[in-house]
Amino acid sequence: MKLTSALFLASATAQEPGKYKDLRQTVRNSVSESNRVAGSSDDSRAALECTIPEVSGNVDGYYCNSKRCTLMCKPGSIPDGRARNRCINGEWEDAFPNCITCEGSVDAEPAVADNNLGFVCSVDDPTDDRRCAMTCSNGGDIFPATATNNIDLVCNCHKRKGCEWREDGSKKAADLSSYSCSTPTVTIPEGCPADKAPECTQLTRNKISFQNSWTCRNCFRIRASYSLSDLDWSDLDFLVIRFDVRVSWLSWGHPVDDAISLDNDDGFLWKVTFKKNANFQSGMMFDANLRTFNNAVNVNANWVIEDIQSCPCSNTDYGN
Repeated sequence: MKLTSALFLASATAQEPGKYKDLRQTVRNSVSESNRVAGSSDDSRAALECTIPEVSGNVDGYYCNSKRCTLMCKPGSIPDGRARNRCINGEWEDAFPNCITCEGSVDAEPAVADNNLGFVCSVDDPTDDRRCAMTCSNGGDIFPATATNNIDLVCNCHKRKGCEWREDGSKKAADLSSYSCSTPTVTIPEGCPADKAPECTQLTRNKISFQNSWTCRNCFRIRASYSLSDLDWSDLDFLVIRFDVRVSWLSWGHPVDDAISLDNDDGFLWKVTFKKNANFQSGMMFDANLRTFNNAVNVNANWVIEDIQSCPCSNTDYGN
């Protein structure tokens, strides 16, 4: 489960991992509810003589035994100092650090000048890297130009130097003011041609990549990248995706317009539609955040898509 405003009390004899990142993974992967209590000082019982601070900002909770507490940051943020603190004679040995991240909050998107820039953000598991896929929500092209017309920004944090956005793979801070979207050529979409063949086309699954995400427990991010050279594709066409686990769609980037359940909200079969006048010159590419309903599913180890088809606007049976 996702950590939310909670204290985690371990027994005095519990062995704590030596590194913060190891403890972070231990706490997040725990499925036991027996040591989870509410975040008020009364609930700390006699475990500590010191008052445990209130949870606020990017702080997600504390992991405590009878002698010390370790501050736990929300996924995508890190402590800017020593997270572990000892209670000595009713006083904390040190002040607890802050939890830092880009833009000051794990819920904030990169601050860019062009309002046409859109983001699909997630937190990688287990690296805890916070990243945002940047695309043009108006259907234009990103400037400076990229080969795939999308950019991954990764939040890089250092407890003494602070946090900055970097392009994925770069060691330098990104100049967020330099990114912009071109104005797309607008064409008026016509209705679906009456003579357009209704048959759907099977697409290969290996054009979709997966990442586990700590945006929420059981969340994962997908990135699709398809060439349309062999398809008579238009913005009126759609995808039909069948998953082998039950999922929900949380967010998506341009050019996706909507994800619609086709199986009475059971969450296995989905129709993905696209925005009118979307630019598909470079192919069909999009990012999305999804969530499974099964705690045991690890998308890095399990293929969660059973089938994907490209269906023309003239199709009415969704590939069946």
